[in-house]
Amino acid sequence: MTVIEKNKFGTLPDGREVNLFSLENSNNMRAEIIEYGGILVRLIVPLENGSFRDVVLGYDNLNYYIEDKNYFGALIGRYGNRIGGAAYTYRGEEFQLDSNPQGNCLHGGRAGFNKQLWSGRITEDKTGEALVLRYESADGESGFPGNLDVNVTVRLTEDNRISFEYKAETDQPSPVNLTQHSYFNLNGEDDDQILDHKLLINGDQITEINQRMIPTGTFTGVAGTAFDFRELKTIGQDINQSDKQLVIAGGYDHNWVLNQSDNEMNYAGMAVSGDDKLKMKVYTTKPGMQFYSGNSIAPAGPGKAERLYKDREGFCLETQYFPDSPNQDHFPDTILKPGELYNQKTTYSFY
Repeated sequence: MTVIEKNKFGTLPDGREVNLFSLENSNNMRAEIIEYGGILVRLIVPLENGSFRDVVLGYDNLNYYIEDKNYFGALIGRYGNRIGGAAYTYRGEEFQLDSNPQGNCLHGGRAGFNKQLWSGRITEDKTGEALVLRYESADGESGFPGNLDVNVTVRLTEDNRISFEYKAETDQPSPVNLTQHSYFNLNGEDDDQILDHKLLINGDQITEINQRMIPTGTFTGVAGTAFDFRELKTIGQDINQSDKQLVIAGGYDHNWVLNQSDNEMNYAGMAVSGDDKLKMKVYTTKPGMQFYSGNSIAPAGPGKAERLYKDREGFCLETQYFPDSPNQDHFPDTILKPGELYNQKTTYSFY
């Protein structure tokens, strides 16, 4: 049975308080989430030998999260990943969005959902308590049309699963692609690398990218390439190959087209710690997953282990719609319309 505690985490420069919610199950697995950015600050996972590991990168200091540019642990929106040229056209009207890296709109722009103060409240059902985070994104925020009402429900279960269920409604057609951006290190966040982790991704294709990290529109098969994770292999095995796609991104930073099943939740993949003591499986209702190997980590300050994180000390598995979908007619439609409900779910299961 999940129990949640609420405590103060810090204060924003404008005086608004930021609360921290601690979710804990009977196995003493614990998730700590703050209202600023909906950030998952800690994820403490039990091992068979009775010890525990914090498996997500992050800070103890709110100011570092305010300054952070890595999206450590944050909820991402209004559109996760990139929209090319920071613009799209819908029904003949062009919408100019906030531009950040390489002239694209990445993760909702410079002041995306990761830089906003969410409102947290505790709810309860037969499975125990759950955390609901709400954010109301105003019409025109970062250039996106329509008022968007977003609710993310976070649950921690007795079988050591943490789930994120995203719901959103709008009063104008708007692209919506919500995700979660934790950097995982299953060796423990105080470990210095993730290249020894084994990874499996349940996808036969990636969406190929150009020099600006935007999909070309081509679906490329992974068979026989460095991107073939259909069976478990270490992240470091092929990461330094001269493959053009790896060179562009400085490693892995690509969207996999997930294989679909008849189940409500599709199996997206699995990661295994370097010492084989911890496994994490990912299930989602979304059609894609971005695997980012932490190629450019620039910490705002010391992490929880009181040292500066370096490149490839954490990896992300961001379940999502495909990048740049508003500009790619043959990608899944990401325009949420008035009267519709955006409803997506992702679960991370630990063994």
